[in-house]
Amino acid sequence: MVEKIAQNKARLTDKMRHVDDLVDHQFIGRVDAATNKDGSLVVAFARKGVDARSGYLYYAGKDLVQKPDNTNLYYFPHNTDRTYWHLTSYWYEY
Repeated sequence: MVEKIAQNKARLTDKMRHVDDLVDHQFIGRVDAATNKDGSLVVAFARKGVDARSGYLYYAGKDLVQKPDNTNLYYFPHNTDRTYWHLTSYWYEY
């Protein structure tokens, strides 16, 4: 799914927008994507059937900051209330 979104980066801006039409999202819920200032990609996969505040994040940018008290938790400086649990390269759960 991320690959298909990356192939359509021309449709993205620095603001998150729905990209459900690019991917088969019937099993995951809503999909939003944007590009970062450095051109990297951010994609949020909201979990289907639950609060949109939980899901998975594909983030290839450099703005996530590691929490000093927990090496697996990250946050964006502009939103310190939401944390992201690092799963594997570029993948986080929220």
